[in-house]
Amino acid sequence: MPKLHNKKSLTKLLLVVGTSIVCFVLLIDLLSSVGFILNISITPLWVILSSFIVLAFLLVSLKRGTSKVKLTAIAMVVVSIFISLVVSRLFVDTSYDGNTYHKTAIGQLRDGWNPVYESIESFNNKKTPSRLPSNPPGKISLWADHYTKGSWIYSANIYKITNDIRYGKSLNTLLIIAVLFISLAFLLTKLGFAKAILISILTALSPVALYQIFTNYVDGALGSLIIILLILMTMYIEGRKNSDKSNDFLLFNVVITIALLANIKFTGLVYAGVYSMLYLVFILILRHPKKSEVIKLLLVGVMSLFIGVIVIGSSSYIRNTVTNGNPLYPLVGKDKVDIITYNEPFDFPAKNQVYKFMESTFSKTQNINEAAHVSPSTKIPFTVHSGEINASSIYDVRIGGYGVLFSGILLLSIAIFIVLAFRTKKYNTDGLFAIVIPMVGTAVIICVIDGSWWARYIPQLYLVPLVAVLVLLLLRRNLIAYAMAILLLVNVSLGIPSLVKNNQAATHDVAIGLSHAKRLCESGFRAAIPTFGGFAYNLLDTCDTATIDYKEDAAKNTEPDFTIGRYADIFTTPSRH
Repeated sequence: MPKLHNKKSLTKLLLVVGTSIVCFVLLIDLLSSVGFILNISITPLWVILSSFIVLAFLLVSLKRGTSKVKLTAIAMVVVSIFISLVVSRLFVDTSYDGNTYHKTAIGQLRDGWNPVYESIESFNNKKTPSRLPSNPPGKISLWADHYTKGSWIYSANIYKITNDIRYGKSLNTLLIIAVLFISLAFLLTKLGFAKAILISILTALSPVALYQIFTNYVDGALGSLIIILLILMTMYIEGRKNSDKSNDFLLFNVVITIALLANIKFTGLVYAGVYSMLYLVFILILRHPKKSEVIKLLLVGVMSLFIGVIVIGSSSYIRNTVTNGNPLYPLVGKDKVDIITYNEPFDFPAKNQVYKFMESTFSKTQNINEAAHVSPSTKIPFTVHSGEINASSIYDVRIGGYGVLFSGILLLSIAIFIVLAFRTKKYNTDGLFAIVIPMVGTAVIICVIDGSWWARYIPQLYLVPLVAVLVLLLLRRNLIAYAMAILLLVNVSLGIPSLVKNNQAATHDVAIGLSHAKRLCESGFRAAIPTFGGFAYNLLDTCDTATIDYKEDAAKNTEPDFTIGRYADIFTTPSRH
């Protein structure tokens, strides 16, 4: 890295690199969505164009920097994308949702599906014989047709370039890296380099993001974008007295982040709306902005909605409104599909939102649902019970999903806030509200979002202890701050050995199964996928001549010779072998 004149220059470099990464993802989604509207399927051209536009964005943002600074920024973005691809290639996604609707949607987008004008079923019905499986069964089609498609569009573009669906899940790693850079840029304005590095690493590696890193799940990506949005809006509030150009840069990236959030999950739009409204109310009531600033802030909201809902969301929000009269179908409205009841413990339906959240947060880490017929087991904070550490590494662990030590850390954080509130005599108003707004917003979300007891639905809760650590460091309560930071580091790290071990074993099993399936397909045998259609694409990536149907459709053709199971294990048909 070139020698920078001061901390401000380094902060600018990190902020530009982090936002350039987010911009790269947004541009791929935006160009692809414009293509869909113009009836153009995904093409390698979108990645190429996005790369050149991001390069221009980066150079303009650093126009006052030296050539070495600009080259360093370019190298950091390229290396970040490369790292994300390497990490995504390490393991095969063997997750449930990953191999039902996530990879199915990614694969079909890659191979020509235009989700603006056609359903996944109509796309399959009209296609000539190709590498695609037959129509995906049941709710796989429902989710693929109606859910937001931001992550799938990005992944499908990467798949189109690499011809390997494993690279599609690089989005999770890439956004973790973006959080690292952007949070470090923010923290360097307040802390020394070592302290800022420590807190930014903890911020980037939140439990939900870390433990979904090898899957196509999008909750970790959602959490990463929420953190980025909160940091950008906080930086805007703190820098309102600075130059207009500096503020315009932040607001431009707020638009990008909200547009992406709206298309990662439906709840992303809700969360972005809640936090943005709270920040806007703070500015309007307590900062008495000029009319020109109010207009600019309203324009940010309009542009965010236009790009996020009208353009990129044309394949979900707009299509859902046209086909079902409801932009949030099938999760809201008279025809809503319940996705929570069978995922939550059997006794949860009788309890209110806050009670379920408290019980889940302060219980043993367990992956139990309705079928287990077991209630969560509350525990004494900071205790660790048998099976908890392994359970904490599960990508969608249901109870105690923020880590085995989190309940104790959360209580400590609340105690710290209470003590500091009574002992601190002077407050920096901007700093105070930078803390209060995310807390209030998260509390509102916990009360109103169905499923807020599940860590993957509220990944941003992990910010509470991180903010507590930051406040302690700013007040020079270093000993307590470092103790909290160590607890957070241990909490997020405990499950990593299990995460790696379990993914290594699953990937090994899948490799054996797919190798066997490839030999059978190359010999002319037919394959059937029972439900986990994502594995069809893993097989097709190595054997593009394979003939694959979903098990439900197999009878319409000839009886399959073998079936591919959950972990790509092979089941042969007795009548054929």
